[in-house]
Amino acid sequence: MSSAAHTYALSTLFEHKLTPMQHMMFLRCVRPDKLMAAVQIFVEREMGEQFIRPPPFDLLTSFRDSSPNTPLIFILSQGADPYDEWKRFAETQQMSKKLFDISLGQGQGPRA
Repeated sequence: MSSAAHTYALSTLFEHKLTPMQHMMFLRCVRPDKLMAAVQIFVEREMGEQFIRPPPFDLLTSFRDSSPNTPLIFILSQGADPYDEWKRFAETQQMSKKLFDISLGQGQGPRA
């Protein structure tokens, strides 16, 4: 099976009769594993690249949006480690003594 199935044109019998939305519905039936990639291409073509690219993360803006009732929670992908950036930010805000982190590993759920 192809890893780029979502980019292939259908046979000429279907290609010009299906709208992009119908093409994605067809893809969902035959290759559901490729639907997300097809949706990203669809959104980029119809709405623009800015709708599929995440904005750069701004820690200061996020911090300003937080509060004691709305804390910042970071859910990271494997290998990501923003701790050094977070520590530098705490120092610039004169809050390094108030900074503490909790890794939600084994047994840390109750502490969090």
